[in-house]
Amino acid sequence: MPANGKRIMVVDDDPDFVMTTEAALKAAGYEVSQCLDATGALDAIRKAAPDLLILDVMMERGAAGFQIAQQLRREPAFARLPILMVTAIHQTTKLRFSPDTDGDFLPVDEFLDKPVEPEKLVERVGVLLAAAGR
Repeated sequence: MPANGKRIMVVDDDPDFVMTTEAALKAAGYEVSQCLDATGALDAIRKAAPDLLILDVMMERGAAGFQIAQQLRREPAFARLPILMVTAIHQTTKLRFSPDTDGDFLPVDEFLDKPVEPEKLVERVGVLLAAAGR
């Protein structure tokens, strides 16, 4: 699926994950911006105005990804922003999440477990953008 210059933002405190994700997305034709910490994430997202957000759960402030997603859904400009949560939280807590069962608490469009193959991540980004009409 062609990227057509869509803007993707990656918010994750793991620089290796961000680097490989950014490389895969750029190779697919996406514009990519990044934020490596939860503290500056909301401001960075507002400034970048991405077409889709890739968001980690566990960052330097615990489960900050949950709070970021909830805050974005309260803001009219980002209420419909597709959010792909990519996390390794299940490796630590054994918790599993789904938009079907956890949508009120975690208002994201899809969850992927780390590690995720770059091809699968790029494919899911394309599907989510298409579903959102972006």
